[in-house]
Amino acid sequence: MTGEQTLYIHVGAGKTGSTYLQAVMATARQRLAELGIDYPMDPGTERMAVAGRVTSGNLSPAAPLPETLARYPGAETSPRLLFSNETLHLTMTRPDLPVAASIREALPEARIEVLCYIRDPLDHAVSSYGQVVKRNGYVGDCAAYLRGYNMPDRLLLLDDVVREMDGRLSIVNYSRHRDDLLATFETWLGLAPGTLPEPVLPEINRSLTRAELELQRAFNEHMGASSAAIISDALCERLPDVRSETPPLARDDLAAFLDRMEQKLADPRFAALIPDAERPRVGTIDDHASRFPDPGQADRFEFSREQIDLLAQSMSSAIKLNARQVALRKKRRALRKASGEA
Repeated sequence: MTGEQTLYIHVGAGKTGSTYLQAVMATARQRLAELGIDYPMDPGTERMAVAGRVTSGNLSPAAPLPETLARYPGAETSPRLLFSNETLHLTMTRPDLPVAASIREALPEARIEVLCYIRDPLDHAVSSYGQVVKRNGYVGDCAAYLRGYNMPDRLLLLDDVVREMDGRLSIVNYSRHRDDLLATFETWLGLAPGTLPEPVLPEINRSLTRAELELQRAFNEHMGASSAAIISDALCERLPDVRSETPPLARDDLAAFLDRMEQKLADPRFAALIPDAERPRVGTIDDHASRFPDPGQADRFEFSREQIDLLAQSMSSAIKLNARQVALRKKRRALRKASGEA
């Protein structure tokens, strides 16, 4: 290949508009190609992204880059190549995975541009908590999740990794740009705001109500993460306009989280890494306490008629499918037994 090659990598983080941006990229693939930017996708993932469904971008976050490039003929020699996955900020910083090293090995001469969206810590932690309950089988309460929240540490690790790759890391705060997110993405790509079409999409990847979250958490306890297809996926995809709610959190747990975030973000490395306009805001206990119900008083939950009907439909479909599978297995065993006796 002649001329400079640029690799653009959008690495997340989760709950910072990634599903929306991935829908933009999929919808605007032709326009991006006209501008000389290759965003390779398989057709099935493209259809899902255009429809506003969760796709996690156009590459597997744990796979070495050569494996990804092999799936897309011509991508390796593309002058401007764009990849996105909202969990890359996690896998790239894991020493047991070859993700980061494989990027530079696959494209040794490329200029590497990495974009990571952050969010004000409390909003991000609470939203991420809802997401891991909704999608990943998490069974703990919000306080337990906040105690393990480590995005500031992860961001410093990501900066180290990108430096080792001889790349450049750009940080944008979703909390400051919720209403002009696409413009920040276009600017990172070197495009004028308004270049890419704004997709017409339903509410994307909404969060759960308190009742929905507690139901999903109970299913996670008894059935595991696979229950998300029956509960959360059905609710969020088929009732996208239901307004989400903040989970219960005790005042002492909130105060401990805010104090820890203030200490983390006081690290002088953040001043060098994050532009002043994008700096995360922690806030005080009085800024946030009124948002959270008292866990001791949040033991009754409310579902609308629509939610109940939808859950009944979804659970009934799963139960019927399981019954058919059980009947089929019994029939096969009976046939094998009869065949053995003949």
